[in-house]
Amino acid sequence: MAGDDLLQLLAVARQAAPEIPPAVWLRVEAAIRQSDLRAQRLYIAARSKRRNLQAVEAAPPEESTDALACRLGLSPRRIRQLRQLARGG
Repeated sequence: MAGDDLLQLLAVARQAAPEIPPAVWLRVEAAIRQSDLRAQRLYIAARSKRRNLQAVEAAPPEESTDALACRLGLSPRRIRQLRQLARGG
């Protein structure tokens, strides 16, 4: 099944939710394959801004801008921008 993106997507979901039994994943796969979505190439946005914003909000307040920037692979300027967004302004 080379090029079957659904299997890759389901593998990511299985890793993120190991508590869900394999039989449920088989039903999910079957439902998707029987839906109107089959044979379509779907775009999945990365949502990197949202993920980075959540990481900045979850960071300990004592973590420095430089340390957080290094940990997230962003510039200190971008961390300051995200912190400002997190504060609502």
